[in-house]
Amino acid sequence: MDIEKIERAIQTLKSRSKHVASMNLDAQLAYKLAIDALEDSKKQIPKKPIGNAMRYCPHCEKVFVNSNNDYCHRCGGAIEQE
Repeated sequence: MDIEKIERAIQTLKSRSKHVASMNLDAQLAYKLAIDALEDSKKQIPKKPIGNAMRYCPHCEKVFVNSNNDYCHRCGGAIEQE
């Protein structure tokens, strides 16, 4: 799944979840879990790090220590290797 499809799915779920208030708690929880899962899946798509001298994670924007890692040690986001 590419990032655009994930973003569309998240927006669809968020717009539909506005009507969830009239649903039962199980339905509300299901929408929240689906949105959270999609948000987390965005981190698994590798992105190029931000910056040159100081390397920042493109997902959480925090400095990451080892630029040889394929993931951010803080948020777990996938880092594209150059």
